Amino acid sequence: MFAGLFFFLLAPVLLLISIDAGKRDAVLIGLRQSLRWGMLYPVQYGRRFYASSKADELLETMGWRKYITVPTLKMIRDVLCGLLLVYVLVAYYDEGLWRPLVVVAVVFLFLTPGPGPFSVLIAPLFQRFQRHRVNRDSSLLMQLLRNEMQSESEQSVTAIIREFRPYMQILQDDFVLLEHDWRRGKEEALDRFKRRHPGNEDIRFICSLFKKMDEVGYAACAQMLAQNEATINQRQMANYKSRQDDLNGFLFVVNVSGVMLALLWFVLALFMWVFDMDLGL
Repeated sequence: MFAGLFFFLLAPVLLLISIDAGKRDAVLIGLRQSLRWGMLYPVQYGRRFYASSKADELLETMGWRKYITVPTLKMIRDVLCGLLLVYVLVAYYDEGLWRPLVVVAVVFLFLTPGPGPFSVLIAPLFQRFQRHRVNRDSSLLMQLLRNEMQSESEQSVTAIIREFRPYMQILQDDFVLLEHDWRRGKEEALDRFKRRHPGNEDIRFICSLFKKMDEVGYAACAQMLAQNEATINQRQMANYKSRQDDLNGFLFVVNVSGVMLALLWFVLALFMWVFDMDLGL
């Protein structure tokens, strides 16, 4: 089988060598263009076929949407699972196939953004991590809004978003989308902003503050901030404590895993030593 694959790959090379040197460049250019269009079509078709608004929202809540799109993730999943399936069929052809096929199915489910293991196990973990990253920006934004409420000249919400955007690290892209959606309607814009950060109370309070600022102005917003000052401080302290607890938990898991690996290595070494003693080596 491998010999047949080798000759199958070698045949085009031998064919190119047999062509005249004058025509070879034209043939290579034609092959390059054919390969280019042949690769672009599956990519473009995959983008349309794999597009999903719900999966896009899920990746946005995890902070992945900036780095990878849903079609790209699904195409990587299909290529990886296809390679694993070919390997399983070749390596375990004479043995039981059901266990390797279960592994391929599990990998496929874990890389599928949607209902299933991805949304139950992977998404909550990265959503929590994204929430910790956003807390720094939300705390800074609260302080900037407090200072803005003290100014005499009032600005529109979109002007405030443009002014505060350079100070944000994680929320910069969110502010671009928020400013773009605000022109269509503030309710829809704020709802999308909150959906991108589920379970984040600071973001919910900021959205209500933006809404109130657009409706009644700075005076009512300053009063709203003063009334919720203690709650905001308590929530920020709770976010800081939660971040520290998560970090300590992660370090504990790493330490326990290191200890377990060291114990496993010790047991294996002890077993091999006893085995060699029994053989009289």
